[in-house]
Amino acid sequence: MVNRCSGLLLLVSCALVGGCSSLSGAQRPVLSPADSVATAQKFKPEISLLRFYADDDSARLDLSAMDYRNLVIALYLDAIDARFAEFRAQAGSESRASGLAFDIALLGLTGAAAVAEADEVNPFATAAAAFLGARASFDKNLFYDRTLPAMFATMEAERARIRTDIIRAMMQDAIAYPLPLAFGDLAAYQRAGSFEFAIAKVVNRAVEAQNANEAILSKALTACSIAEDMAETNEALAAALEDETDPTRRARRLALAAQEFGVPEGATEIDTWRNIGIKLDTDYCRAPDRAAKVSDILTKIQAMEATP
Repeated sequence: MVNRCSGLLLLVSCALVGGCSSLSGAQRPVLSPADSVATAQKFKPEISLLRFYADDDSARLDLSAMDYRNLVIALYLDAIDARFAEFRAQAGSESRASGLAFDIALLGLTGAAAVAEADEVNPFATAAAAFLGARASFDKNLFYDRTLPAMFATMEAERARIRTDIIRAMMQDAIAYPLPLAFGDLAAYQRAGSFEFAIAKVVNRAVEAQNANEAILSKALTACSIAEDMAETNEALAAALEDETDPTRRARRLALAAQEFGVPEGATEIDTWRNIGIKLDTDYCRAPDRAAKVSDILTKIQAMEATP
């Protein structure tokens, strides 16, 4: 019976290996990454820079310095994109395969244990437990699978930003955008397609969010002054913005105040005032802070109107 158990275990293992080896994350490329890289490497920096700065176009395949620079950039962009596509396909395939492999093994082993005779159950149960233990050690793959799309989205966003900048720079002449500067941008484009970059970006976002939340919490924990303590400041701002009889001057003052508070002006004066009031109560709920802000705005209004 032990032989029967061993044979069934071997059958499950063979099916497992065969199933995983056939997985593919993407179609086979017509233009292989190796070909793109080989073409780009014919224009290595130490070679292409000498040609770029040569006096005679014949040293640059009879191309102008600008056209030659753009040719080199285009070849490197294609090579970097090909390598990134290969990297992304491999990452997705490996992630799926690692999880699927253990799922198949567990289904096979536990299913076999369910239909095995009583004296065969223990070997199957032991094997299933071993696979379960191995799966536990690979639980990081679960996290990896869930975060993989977000990480690649982060990479793609930065890659798109850098690529757009490079394409725009390619419209400039060879003096304004020389080849050495282009190689620096290409290096940044390549670095953007890495897990290290994506992780750093996510960490930076988390730190920024934490700092923002801590600032909000700090303001929430800071005791705000009562309305009476801020009455004088509120009246001074209202007098400057509302009591002005000249509509043009009043509109200019209100626009300046809205800009200083960083709020939209609104469709009407009432809407703008409401926006300013919300900002005052949110960010300047302590009397000294509000007084200082309003005093600064009144000073800027005076300076604005003193200018011819």
